[in-house]
Amino acid sequence: MTPALLRRLAIHGFVLIVVLLLDPNDVLQLFIVLGQAHFILTYRYQTDAGWYTPKLLVVYGITLISLFYLATTRQYDEYLVVVTATHFMIHYLFDEVKLFRRELDFSFILIVFPIFFTFSYLIVSDQLGVSLPSVELLLGVAVACYAPILLSRKLDWERVYFIAVFVAFVAASSFFWISTEKAFGYIILTHYLAWYVEYYVKINNAEQRKTYIWRVTYINVGVIALYGAYVWMNIGALGYVFMPIYFYVWTLLHTLFSMRKQDYKVFAFR
Repeated sequence: MTPALLRRLAIHGFVLIVVLLLDPNDVLQLFIVLGQAHFILTYRYQTDAGWYTPKLLVVYGITLISLFYLATTRQYDEYLVVVTATHFMIHYLFDEVKLFRRELDFSFILIVFPIFFTFSYLIVSDQLGVSLPSVELLLGVAVACYAPILLSRKLDWERVYFIAVFVAFVAASSFFWISTEKAFGYIILTHYLAWYVEYYVKINNAEQRKTYIWRVTYINVGVIALYGAYVWMNIGALGYVFMPIYFYVWTLLHTLFSMRKQDYKVFAFR
């Protein structure tokens, strides 16, 4: 079992305890505040890397205006949540594979698809009132995806990890009622923490690690202070940052503009 996998299991265990101890609204507020800090840090590193070309900035601006218009009308809230959550799940699974330093080949697509399928149904059921699929259907999807992996003998610890995540989702959706806040919160908080830890591990220089820790700290503290101002000083403009429906807009922008061209090509199996 690799160190990266052990770190990931520890992160899952820690986040699971946090999510179980908090009520759904507290989980929602937690991942909103930590999420905005994560987005800011990501934008910082993307800017340093020259990610945003003038053309991409124009596309970002148009997307931002369009999504904020949809959020402001408040007529499409459920659909915006569904689209954001399912796209974030794609972003999360792609990042999970990359953080393991693995290529997202067809075998990994087969491994992660049952997780995406189950999570999507949890969100769609909660937001749109669609009945959850039976355990038999979920297991049928898993067998169809996992059988080629087992037959090809490509099963390793990383693939076992993703199968375990799927089993956990099936168990949770079958035996417990899971709110959107807790289901989404578990995934999104795991993603934040894994990203912070793995980025730190990737840095070899001690001085750069100190800079990274300081940057993560002051950005998170700054966002927490803004959230405090929003809650206790009633600064309405900050609602466009911290209100759940607008947070989903910021999340969708983050996932749309963090995935690379080659990530999207995976859907065409290229």
